[in-house]
Amino acid sequence: MRKIILTLLLLIIFSHNSYAGLGEVMDDNNGSEGDILLHSGRIQKNKNDVGTWFTPHYADSNRVEGLSNNLGYNNSQLIRNNNRLDSLESLQYNLMGEVNILQGRRFKFGMYGKYNMNRSKTSEVGLKFTISLGDSWETKELIKLKKRLEQLEKTRSEK
Repeated sequence: MRKIILTLLLLIIFSHNSYAGLGEVMDDNNGSEGDILLHSGRIQKNKNDVGTWFTPHYADSNRVEGLSNNLGYNNSQLIRNNNRLDSLESLQYNLMGEVNILQGRRFKFGMYGKYNMNRSKTSEVGLKFTISLGDSWETKELIKLKKRLEQLEKTRSEK
């Protein structure tokens, strides 16, 4: 029981204010009332660049222009991504080719490729393996013809 209490106490002592999550500010302005904390807008590898404390005069004159440029860039990126999504959600026209490498009665193995006409690029290539659960129409006809041929050969050999 003592070990558990000691472990909990150590956890509380060492974990207090040691972690700031994404977007949480663990800084103060050192007693300068009226200063403004401005974020740079950069987030790298899930680490938030907390920003810097500025006087209101500096923030108004220099920093607002940089932030508006950053907002303009982010807005243009959102518009570009939205246009890309719209083109992907529209009806896609594809050309697809397939080459059978090996084919048996119950399976088929081959390669395929798909060319997207909307984006003018190859969108998919791969290997295709197909298993047949039943006989195809062609296979059924071949079996019937084979039986008929065997009967004809049997009657011919009897004569």
